[in-house]
Amino acid sequence: MIETINFLSNVGEFKRVVDGASLPLERLTLVYAENGRGKTTLAEILRSLATGNPMGIIERKRIDSDDAPVVVITFAGDSDDAVFNDEEWNIPPLTTLTTFDDQFVAANVCSGLEVDNAHRQSLHTLILGERGVALNTAFQALVDRRPKHNAELRERSDAILSAVPLELRKWIEDKEGRIDQFCALNDEPDVANKLQDQVRLRDAAEHQEEINKALRPEALSLTPFDLEQIESVLARDLPGFVTAAVQRIGEHVAHLGRGGERWLSEGVSYLDASAQPTTCPFCLQDLTSSSLLEDYKRYFSDAYRDLKSEAQRMRDAIAATHGSDAQTRFERAVGQTDERLRFWSDHCPVESIEIDAQAIVASSEGAHAAVAAHLEAKRDAPLEPLSLSTDARDAIARYEESRSIVAAANRSVEQSRRTIATFVDQLEAADEGDVNREIMRLTAVQTRYLPEVAPLCDAYMAAQEAKSKTEDEITRVRQQLADHRQTAFPKYEERLNHYLERFGAGFSLKALTPRDIGGPSSTYALEIKGRHVQVNKQDVPDGEYSFGNTLSSGDRNTLAFSMFLVAIDLHPNPGELTVVIDDPISSLDHNRSFVTVVEIANLIDRVAQVIVLSHSKSFLCDIWERAGQSRRDSRTAIKIVRSEEGSSLRQWDVNRDLITEYDRAHDKLTNYLRAGGNDLSAIAKELRPHLEGYLRFACTGHFRPGDTLGSFIDKCRKRLEQGEPILAADQIDRLDEIRSYANRFHHDTNPRHAEETITDGELRPFVKRTLKFTRP
Repeated sequence: MIETINFLSNVGEFKRVVDGASLPLERLTLVYAENGRGKTTLAEILRSLATGNPMGIIERKRIDSDDAPVVVITFAGDSDDAVFNDEEWNIPPLTTLTTFDDQFVAANVCSGLEVDNAHRQSLHTLILGERGVALNTAFQALVDRRPKHNAELRERSDAILSAVPLELRKWIEDKEGRIDQFCALNDEPDVANKLQDQVRLRDAAEHQEEINKALRPEALSLTPFDLEQIESVLARDLPGFVTAAVQRIGEHVAHLGRGGERWLSEGVSYLDASAQPTTCPFCLQDLTSSSLLEDYKRYFSDAYRDLKSEAQRMRDAIAATHGSDAQTRFERAVGQTDERLRFWSDHCPVESIEIDAQAIVASSEGAHAAVAAHLEAKRDAPLEPLSLSTDARDAIARYEESRSIVAAANRSVEQSRRTIATFVDQLEAADEGDVNREIMRLTAVQTRYLPEVAPLCDAYMAAQEAKSKTEDEITRVRQQLADHRQTAFPKYEERLNHYLERFGAGFSLKALTPRDIGGPSSTYALEIKGRHVQVNKQDVPDGEYSFGNTLSSGDRNTLAFSMFLVAIDLHPNPGELTVVIDDPISSLDHNRSFVTVVEIANLIDRVAQVIVLSHSKSFLCDIWERAGQSRRDSRTAIKIVRSEEGSSLRQWDVNRDLITEYDRAHDKLTNYLRAGGNDLSAIAKELRPHLEGYLRFACTGHFRPGDTLGSFIDKCRKRLEQGEPILAADQIDRLDEIRSYANRFHHDTNPRHAEETITDGELRPFVKRTLKFTRP
């Protein structure tokens, strides 16, 4: 609450005013000033205090002074003084101070006869109220973040594009939003190999025919030695054959020399074929007594020959699988496998085999030679049990190591065959476009997580997340604002029409709704005599009804003041408000001026402070009187007066100016009844004006300026017949009787009024009846 206007210097008509410090402002403060004395300047100072905008004061700097304006305003309580100096206030805008003046009308209703988008935007703000404005301010602040977010995203996007290969940059720039997709890619295990596979698939499509003809690698063959069988053959002898006999034959064979055993074996075959087996075919000696003959027969039997044959067969079989031809085939197979793997490695991920073919052949040759030697020995001496020597076993062990190497290589070959089969299937099913897209995707994944790119993408994602949070907040606040508007606009329209009806306006507002074209705004139509009239000039064709040609100046002022009152009604904390009202009755008729007085008086108990400025004494006096005796200690009045240096502030005795013509007429009639008088004609002429003055207030809206008592009485009789009485029947009759008498003394109702004879005995009863009629 403002306590004093403590100091004014070099602003408008105020050169140096210190008198205000002794004039405390109360809960109701009336400020009267003649035109040009500084009322508007004082109102503008208070508006500047409310908005924080210094221009209203700066533009009113006194022309005849080089000094800057200075204003000091004090507040009730412990608040710091508000000081305007160096073209600014020392405190933030006083948001609890609200002002109604011409600027309010121009900002929220119209400029002249026009309602433009700025007015509709201001009205939107007015309707939203404190909470709505806070929501709208928060919403606009969030929206204002968008350019900053976008600028940061562009900067980070450019950094990423500069860090990636040209082909990938073109891919990213090809479609809107792909930079977001690029940064959001998830890392994939083994992405390099996946990418290589797709590149091979793409390249292989160019060699499709060659690939279709290509042979696949085969497993290598390296036959093992059957040691158990070899040992079995080497250890075998003739069943039941005496070892001593074998020894004797052996000694005999040795005596015969080279080929002796074969010669003996062949000779025994002759014995078997002879008809006289007991006679030697060579010397014809009797063999019956020979101790070796039976040993020879047993020794060189079929079983003997089978032993020799088996050893030979095994040796031949091993020569076939491990001999030079087999070794040559193995070396050739290794070369073919290696060659085929090299071919396929150009198209799919197959591994070459690391085999030393010569070393393996050498181990095979060594093992073969050792085994063959043992079998040859067995063949030559089949009855002699043999076993593999340590050297032979070592040679075979080395060969088995080679076989292990080949087995490992075969496992690799088998894996390669599966890889090749999968690749061929993929190649047959592959679509060129899909392959190229997958290559680009995998390239993007691989690049996204490069050490020099990953931090840039992470920073972009953080900026994107910040923008997303802002967008979520925008959505949330927008919905809150929409919900608030959905409630505020109907409530505001209802309350506004309530005030328009109280003011007796011949119009109302309809379809008051928010809109967001060109920023948050509002739109509405007027309803006049059941017809909708558009407010926006661009929506009205020439020659049609519009805001400008249907509302009078008084209507526009009534609309504006009603809007102001609604804003106070809907304020969340009206008890905190200081309300400043500057000349609200401009262009208003008597009835609307009266309602304005009533509404201002009603504000006094609802807000912290009401300050009314006007050049109309009667208007301010009506407010003073309406405030009533109950507020005697919470009201004050100030007058802006002329001084030697311009204007100054003084206390105003309102009660002296409350005596009106009506009051004077009442006193004159009362004094006549008490003391009599000589000018009876003057007293008689006061009767009709006194009645008219009373009825103008007592029957507001029914007895208007310009009406006559006769027309009013006719209206009262008609309304009585319609069941909507203005006055009771006996009141109408009494009023008509007084009117008939009073009309004798007025030129407009009696051309010979000057010749009328008046007596005290005739006049006194009608004066009594007049005063009794006008008594509450």
